[in-house]
Amino acid sequence: MTLETGGALLRVVYHSVSLISRTPGAFRAEIAGILEACARRNPRLGVTGVLIYERGRFVQLLEGPPEGVDALLDDIENDIRHAMFKVLWRTRAHERLFERWSMAFVDADAAPLAPEAPGTWEGAGPSELAARLAFAAETLSVLSVPVAPEGAQRGAPVSSCTRMTGTGTG
Repeated sequence: MTLETGGALLRVVYHSVSLISRTPGAFRAEIAGILEACARRNPRLGVTGVLIYERGRFVQLLEGPPEGVDALLDDIENDIRHAMFKVLWRTRAHERLFERWSMAFVDADAAPLAPEAPGTWEGAGPSELAARLAFAAETLSVLSVPVAPEGAQRGAPVSSCTRMTGTGTG
């Protein structure tokens, strides 16, 4: 399914410090709740992306129409499950990196990135961060919420999260 944006896309990457408990079950339940919310809201806003957890931090790439991305960012910035929210970069794009996923989640602590992974999160420019996010999504196990199939009711939950390995970017 191709998501129409009526023009250029906005792509934003931010990072923050997780405040979610890592006690057994608590972390998974919170992430499942986040992905369920993404399944309901992101298709309606035309937003896709990936959320990565690594060493107590979140790094997330959002892409879509500027008004949709900005609406999500406003909510994300005020979410009590994280702190020290900082936008790393904000840029226009002509095509999506994660077209198939309303949101994907990668727990890089469970399967760390290989030494050959491009760059680091901090201080990286847009292309380096995009390459690192794509590398993580291609090489690590990914929980994802697919974009609603054509003809599905907008705003309706798409499906439960599915576990995929090595599915690549969309």
